[in-house]
Amino acid sequence: MIFLTVFIVLIWFFTRYRINNNVLVIRYGIIKLSVNIQDITTIRETTNPFVSLALSVRRIEISYDKYKTVQISPKNEKLFVEQLKNVNPEINIGLGHSSQ
Repeated sequence: MIFLTVFIVLIWFFTRYRINNNVLVIRYGIIKLSVNIQDITTIRETTNPFVSLALSVRRIEISYDKYKTVQISPKNEKLFVEQLKNVNPEINIGLGHSSQ
C-alpha cells in the first residue's frame, strides 16, 4: 500500500513534459520517455482516461515511430503543440486545434 501511495505521489508532483532540442522528454515520477520530435506523425485530442498516466482527462495523443503513442496533458496545450510544430512542421494536427 505504501509503495502504491509513493508511486501516485511521485506521478502527481513530478510529471513534466519538456522539449530539449529535437527531443520531447516526458517524465512521470520515476518513469522517463524520450521521443524524437522528427518521428512524431500525428497529434490529436483525446479524453480516454485508461490509456496513460497523464494528470488530466483532457489530453493530447502523440503518435510517433510506426505504431507508438503516448498521451500527455500539458498546461498550455496550444502553445505546446505549436512548439512541437516549430521543430517538425510535418506533424498532422487532429481536430480541435487551431494551429492546423
